[in-house]
Amino acid sequence: MKKHFLLLSLLLASGAFFYHQYRWAGPYDAFLRHQEVSTEEVLKNLKEWRYHTDVWFEIVPDALTTVFKRLGMGGWTETGLRACVEGCVYWTQEWTDGFHSADLELEKISFENQDDIVFQEPRFIDVESWGRIRAELKQERRLPQSGRRARICGPLRLDRPYYVFTLHPDRAGDYSILDTCDALPKDPSRALKLVDESDCQDLSRKTLFEQVALLDSLADSKQEKGVDRLIEKAVACVDPRVLQWLSTNADIYESLVSRAPNIRVGLPPVAQKDGTREGNPVKNTIADLFGHWFK
Repeated sequence: MKKHFLLLSLLLASGAFFYHQYRWAGPYDAFLRHQEVSTEEVLKNLKEWRYHTDVWFEIVPDALTTVFKRLGMGGWTETGLRACVEGCVYWTQEWTDGFHSADLELEKISFENQDDIVFQEPRFIDVESWGRIRAELKQERRLPQSGRRARICGPLRLDRPYYVFTLHPDRAGDYSILDTCDALPKDPSRALKLVDESDCQDLSRKTLFEQVALLDSLADSKQEKGVDRLIEKAVACVDPRVLQWLSTNADIYESLVSRAPNIRVGLPPVAQKDGTREGNPVKNTIADLFGHWFK
């Protein structure tokens, strides 16, 4: 009888915790680690390649792993910095833990009300809203959507297992949707058609963000006849800097090589960055996260 009562109590407590997380929690409803981070370190470690999780075995655990992150087990680290970021939203996702993620092609960033730093080369950042802020934004239809340029401010945090900087806005008013923008979605069919119908000059004239997006999409293409030729063409035509940034994301790098083995000789080696999502991939599975949490 006592065991049944204990089990029921745990289930009720878990249900209440999940509901609070989904509906009411905010960016400070968590036990956060603290680590002083300089603005120079942030600028140095901003992502150089697109990243987005879109496979079921990585999405499902989020409903569980976020609970442990909120309890201080290795998840978010407070950097002590507030930042405002501006850029084009290229991807969004609503997660099983009640979070809404918006990934931006980062054009500008500012720290602590200082002047904007404008990027001359592609950088990317994740913005996450959750609990009451996400609910308020959703009710007002102000959640960032793909193809919209946004300016968003809030605490800058470090997702420790991946060493990825993430913005966690703490006020719904910190979201400003500015205008529309062009961002290529992760669409392998569209990317293959675009490469097939374009000559090398056309591809090289595309913006650096578009060239990154093109290779990012080709990495998801089906392994069928002719795909290797189109990937070889794209790799030969893009700006050499794009290939250098490609080396920071081992997942995409190896996906492209597996579809077009001949490109490996022309690519820079994969960058090794211990403990990071890019260069040394960390999958968002329960086992992998536990391994990092308790280091």
